[in-house]
Amino acid sequence: MEEVYKFLSSIENEYVRGWKNKGGKVIGYACVATTREIIEAAGMLPYRIKGLGEREAARADAYLSRFNCAFCRSCLDLALRGEYDFLDGVMETNGCDHMRGMFENWNYVKKPKFSIT
Repeated sequence: MEEVYKFLSSIENEYVRGWKNKGGKVIGYACVATTREIIEAAGMLPYRIKGLGEREAARADAYLSRFNCAFCRSCLDLALRGEYDFLDGVMETNGCDHMRGMFENWNYVKKPKFSIT
């Protein structure tokens, strides 16, 4: 179980690195309503963006109100810290206003190479 926990608690893992080393593209998404099959059909790897239980979100709090959910603030904070810089792009599903705000700010600050919102 320790190996599984280590795998799940990391942002970029061996599988993602291997995919990218072979020239593959990785698209991040956060909402469970995202149609992963569209990403896969385009030959890219869908990657679920995680907040990893980050309690401090000082960078994200400069862009999102503390009224926003902790998950969205944590994800944005990790992105602003560069933890998700390995992603080739991001895809937003209009699941909630908090998530939309997270992706709008992510796009504004990080300017990913590819973004579908």
